[in-house]
Amino acid sequence: MGKKVNIKDVAREAGVSTATVSYVINDVNKVNCETRERVKEVIDRLGYQPNINARSLVKKESRIIGIIVPVNEKDKETILLDNPFYLEFLSSAENKARLQGYSTMILSIDEQKVLVRHINSGTLAGIIVLGSANDFVYNTLREVDIPVVVVDQAKTSNKFCYVSTDDEMGAFLATEYLIKNGHKETCFLIGGFEDTLVYKGRLEGYKSALLKYGIEYKPGRVVNIDISYEGGIQAANKVLSLGDDITGIFVMSDIAAMGLIRGFYDRNISVPKDMSVIGFDNIRDSKYFIPQLTTIDQHIGSKADEAVEVIIGINKKDKHIIENIKENNVITIPVNLVERESVVKSNVSKMIC
Repeated sequence: MGKKVNIKDVAREAGVSTATVSYVINDVNKVNCETRERVKEVIDRLGYQPNINARSLVKKESRIIGIIVPVNEKDKETILLDNPFYLEFLSSAENKARLQGYSTMILSIDEQKVLVRHINSGTLAGIIVLGSANDFVYNTLREVDIPVVVVDQAKTSNKFCYVSTDDEMGAFLATEYLIKNGHKETCFLIGGFEDTLVYKGRLEGYKSALLKYGIEYKPGRVVNIDISYEGGIQAANKVLSLGDDITGIFVMSDIAAMGLIRGFYDRNISVPKDMSVIGFDNIRDSKYFIPQLTTIDQHIGSKADEAVEVIIGINKKDKHIIENIKENNVITIPVNLVERESVVKSNVSKMIC
């Protein structure tokens, strides 16, 4: 194993002092452009990794972004393992932060005393709230003097910045796709809290698509399930109990959609031959599943990137980002349909306009 590259190695290779290298790393405006570019080139070539904590001390600022994750209320464990959405978001956020000289720290809502200690420690550059949180968390965050980005929740304060998916459009596209492929008899598998932005948006999108194509909305065909692989498996029986005429199912998340397909498989029901299923998320595993899952891409990586960029931009006093947030502190990520194999194709779409 080779020797770890340090700041002295970079300085020697670039022909400058260690102080100059430090200025470049910490974006201190004391180095001319030519020297700055030369130092950056050497850093990249040698693979030098600055010590983030040391940089924070030098600049008297934090470079750690805290990410608050939800918990599963049933067993008080995080839901990271139940839904890959969270892991993909965290991975993207960590990568985005690292490329800009920051690190991330996962914080759990369930450990309130620890959470408050971290929030008030002065060691965080900002906080991302991923998913639902309780009033205690939001009330605590309103008192801190660092940027807070709330992901996938309705706007409740001008103090925070909000990043979310266009859930209503995504649900509309998913339902419309089923209808255009001949599936007028559908059901929607949904989960979570009914008062959340995600729940309301996706339910409204489902209803809007039915309305556009003159199809009656039947509340009994909106089925609440546990949003997990196991929850999807268990939902198979619920779907089958709704009637023999249902041929298309829109599921609120990919992981539950894959569980549903497994549940159908256990009952000798083939997807898409007997039932068509469409998910929402476009998690990485959806293209490796059999059949490959047709889904709505909510661009998880872009959502994570936006959240991180807001925090870093505010810390760097980026005028463009700060002005945009002042004008509108809600960022909505667009969606698109990803066609794969889990919905049977039909010529009916040619007759629907």
